[in-house]
Amino acid sequence: MNKSNKYVTKNTNKCFVCHTDFNQADLTLNHKVLLFVCTNCKGTENENKEIEVLLKSLADDFICGCI
Repeated sequence: MNKSNKYVTKNTNKCFVCHTDFNQADLTLNHKVLLFVCTNCKGTENENKEIEVLLKSLADDFICGCI
């Protein structure tokens, strides 16, 4: 899987941190990035790293002057 579509998936029951499938009972939404995270990854350092990568990649370190 190439880096550009790492987080684009048709299966919404996939953790954005560990990329494993999980069932509806384990479903938790991360409100910062609006992606699903499993209970094993929720609140871990790996989740925080993935959040940072996702947010940093939104503008490739550019801050728009109009914001």
